[in-house]
Amino acid sequence: MDGPGVPSGFESHLLDQVEAAVIATDLAGTIIHWNRRAEQLCGRPREDALGLAIVETAFPEADRARLDETMAEVRGGGRWDGELPVRRRDGASFPAFVTLSALRDADGHVAGVAGVFVDVTEQRRLREEVQRSRDQLDVILRGVADGITVQDPSGQLVFANDAAARAIGFSTAEELMATPVADVMRRFEVMDEDGNPLPLEELPGRRALKGETDVGRVLRFRVRATGEERWSMVKASPILGPDGSVPMALNIFHDITEAKLAEHAERFLGESSALLSSSLDLERTLTTLTTLAVPALADWCIVDMAQEDGSIRQLAVAHADPEKAELARELRRRYPP
Repeated sequence: MDGPGVPSGFESHLLDQVEAAVIATDLAGTIIHWNRRAEQLCGRPREDALGLAIVETAFPEADRARLDETMAEVRGGGRWDGELPVRRRDGASFPAFVTLSALRDADGHVAGVAGVFVDVTEQRRLREEVQRSRDQLDVILRGVADGITVQDPSGQLVFANDAAARAIGFSTAEELMATPVADVMRRFEVMDEDGNPLPLEELPGRRALKGETDVGRVLRFRVRATGEERWSMVKASPILGPDGSVPMALNIFHDITEAKLAEHAERFLGESSALLSSSLDLERTLTTLTTLAVPALADWCIVDMAQEDGSIRQLAVAHADPEKAELARELRRRYPP
């Protein structure tokens, strides 16, 4: 070193070869070293920069108070790095990633501050462009009528639109995303198209995470809190990483509840019409019809018949849960109408 904190001729030559601006100041903040890259980025020759105050020379006025505080911390022996605007000689500025650290003399005492910075204009432009693209895509996906989710290998959602949230029983995508996946799964039962329990491993998204492509099937959901049932056509595709791995899976939900309800109602009407025309025994027919209505149209179905003496006789009772059907019969025995 030629002096406290000043690089020697050989060291200065080496610092001129790096592709980052390297600046050194004494404890007062006066520039004592200014390498070739600093000349290029700031548009100021070395001979013009040496002896000037770093805060006034290389940084916009609006950031000087903040930089003064940061320099004071570094002079205390600390280190700081972050993004700051750097000012060129013509007054224009550009974003830079700056690292400031304490310079020490041969005795280990802080003798000044070393600053290293690189121009991150292009990186910031690319970052902002990616963010704009993400924002635009987010707006588009949130307005899509079909539910869309993206999940990682643990099953945790990394994206969801509002339509997906509503299909699962949440008000908004934000509410769904903030809920742990285990809590989400506890909210409803997942079944196949016919109402049979479906193992989680058979969900399209889980299969897509294993590498299967274009996985699709009809799923039936029952919300535990309300008993409401919905159907969705779910299609899933793996999202491949650069190395061919599957870090995420894309799920698309198309709600087909209305179509399924209409299909069940049509089937019920057809079966019940056939049943009503097959026998002249009214009581027997109504009893059979009760079991036909559950669970196609309802969880409960009770048929009462008025008698000639004005009393009411229960012909049949059916429930999706046989134990509850027996409970209904017991209540009728204890508290007859």
